[in-house]
Amino acid sequence: MLTDEIELQDYAGSDSGHSAPPHSQFIKKALSSLVPMLLETLLKQEEDQDQDDEIWNLSMAGGTCLGLVARTVGDDIVSLVMPFVEANIMKPDWRSREAATYAFGSILEGPSVEKLSPLVNAEIAEIGEIAETPKEERSREIEEIAETK
Repeated sequence: MLTDEIELQDYAGSDSGHSAPPHSQFIKKALSSLVPMLLETLLKQEEDQDQDDEIWNLSMAGGTCLGLVARTVGDDIVSLVMPFVEANIMKPDWRSREAATYAFGSILEGPSVEKLSPLVNAEIAEIGEIAETPKEERSREIEEIAETK
């Protein structure tokens, strides 16, 4: 369904001179219910799953679907995904941090540059701070930040 809606949007936006078929925007209408379910799937990583494995799992499927949703609805997805990213990026649990990173990366092809630029700059700064902090301090800081949220 997602790819069909993307094709309809692309067809409607083209200058082919043909009239576009009706576009019901089902995904946009279901966005507030759909996105939380997809974000929840990102937390379902398998313990021994290797990034290079070609085995499809629930988390990978959710991220792929989230990316297609982002391409379909554009800027509308940002307000639904960013609270999840902000709530999970600093948690001590690796699944939460990975899910936050995966969610953010999955939506990058959907929203406009104007909508994403401030978010990308803020996230890069935050990730840079985490990377520069020694591992022992990082764990303590992550726990302290998580307790304040």
